[in-house]
Amino acid sequence: MADIDSVLKDLYQSEINFELSTFWDAGYTIRLGDKLNGFVGESDMLDTLTEVACEIVKMVIKHFPKSDFAKKYSGVLDKDE
Repeated sequence: MADIDSVLKDLYQSEINFELSTFWDAGYTIRLGDKLNGFVGESDMLDTLTEVACEIVKMVIKHFPKSDFAKKYSGVLDKDE
């Protein structure tokens, strides 16, 4: 799996909006999309940034399968699982 820095950079460069938040002792929450255009996916209770990176990749491949991001990372999940 790619590191969180690369995943976030590539997500930004692909112009795919997202929110990443945390609440002490509840882990990380990811929301794919934005307030203006709506959210297409959400995942919470993630414990590590590695889990966050993996979940972002899965969500983007599901919701934006034709994006450059999805094309770049689709083979990465196959190798890691």
